[in-house]
Amino acid sequence: AVNVALERHDDVLVVPRESVAEDGNRSVVWVIAGRSSVATAVTLGAIGDIDAVVTTGLKEGVTIPPSPPSGERP
Repeated sequence: AVNVALERHDDVLVVPRESVAEDGNRSVVWVIAGRSSVATAVTLGAIGDIDAVVTTGLKEGVTIPPSPPSGERP
């Protein structure tokens, strides 16, 4: 397999696309806070098959699960 970079973005936050959930008309990413997870509203930029660029709503260094917790709703 060959990976071809179609776009390059510096200084952006990238999350796995599977970690983004839709809640009505907004996108959310679950953030781990202690022993629980909190749905956090985000604004997305470029969305690929694997990753999504988060333009607002998350800070660098937060921990997110690879996919939304099962049974959880925003």
